[in-house]
Amino acid sequence: MKRKPWALMIGAIMIAVAVGSCGNNPANADAKGTLGGRVGLMGENWKKGFSATGDFSGITVAMQGTPYSTTTAANGTWSIKNLPQGTYILTMSKQGYMTYVDSSFQFVGGGTVTYDRMNNGYYLWRRPDYTVTSFSASVDRDRNVIFTGAISSPPVNGISRDVTVFYSTTSPASRSASFGSDDVELPGPGAQINGSSHSQLTLPSGTRVYMVAYPGPSTINGGHDGLQFYPLNILPASNEVSIMIP
Repeated sequence: MKRKPWALMIGAIMIAVAVGSCGNNPANADAKGTLGGRVGLMGENWKKGFSATGDFSGITVAMQGTPYSTTTAANGTWSIKNLPQGTYILTMSKQGYMTYVDSSFQFVGGGTVTYDRMNNGYYLWRRPDYTVTSFSASVDRDRNVIFTGAISSPPVNGISRDVTVFYSTTSPASRSASFGSDDVELPGPGAQINGSSHSQLTLPSGTRVYMVAYPGPSTINGGHDGLQFYPLNILPASNEVSIMIP
């Protein structure tokens, strides 16, 4: 017996819908899980140390642009339950501290996941309460850069302060356009910047190098030895200066 054309068409549509549903896997698309971790707090200078027993409560952990957020317990632990799988902008923040941002965190869902992208836990640095009020630089015959200038307030309680200098071959200089950085320590007691580069510049003679300084150590500012997850240029920069490689 011949099958009618409309019956064949309906059968084909039903097969196509079934295959398409298997390919999209809606069960996985709706998978949920628990995301958790631990975050601590640091002073504006690493020499203040990290205390495993400090009060780390009140840090907000959030998936930006969604209703999924929580705050830490006193020991810094946190968890977000029933989080759907997906890609999120994860933030950790507290008043007076730098905000940590992971702009492309992928959560697979389906269980409990510990957030530890840095492999050793997280901490928020205290936001510097000083600025770089003046900044200048020169270079000697050996290609060492000498920095001078001042910050708005001197170190307190014997804890040194820092500024981070970024180098760029284009103007305006910025952290995002830099090819290197230097961490300059200010031990006090005054607010003067007096330091030099940690290594010689190896660019060709005649190259102009632009520099800008930010308050805080390289760990805050995302230098080569620092975290890369703080928003770019969130702190106020100094005036730009330039030198010519001899």
